[in-house]
Amino acid sequence: MTRGKAGRFRRAIWREDRQAFEEFTRQLGSMVKRLAIVLAERFDDFRSGLVGEEVKSITLSLFERWCQQSITPPPPRTLETLKPLLDPETARLETIRKALGDLGFS
Repeated sequence: MTRGKAGRFRRAIWREDRQAFEEFTRQLGSMVKRLAIVLAERFDDFRSGLVGEEVKSITLSLFERWCQQSITPPPPRTLETLKPLLDPETARLETIRKALGDLGFS
């Protein structure tokens, strides 16, 4: 065991050391959850550019990549598909449902 930069003890992890490996994955999971909460709370500020154009650009790129990897159509594509179907005079629920299904929404 060694002491890391933050003054915490560090321990080498091998897959064979089940206890250390499980503790590491538990701590990592906990840290990721806490970070996800903070990022979710700030997402609109990042996306709108409130905290800077560079952060906005990075956020939009990461969100688009997340959409691709989660097989979720990005909002601009969804809007582009649905906008012509939402005319109040011609909108039909069945058509909108089919379009949403074609986009991957169930």
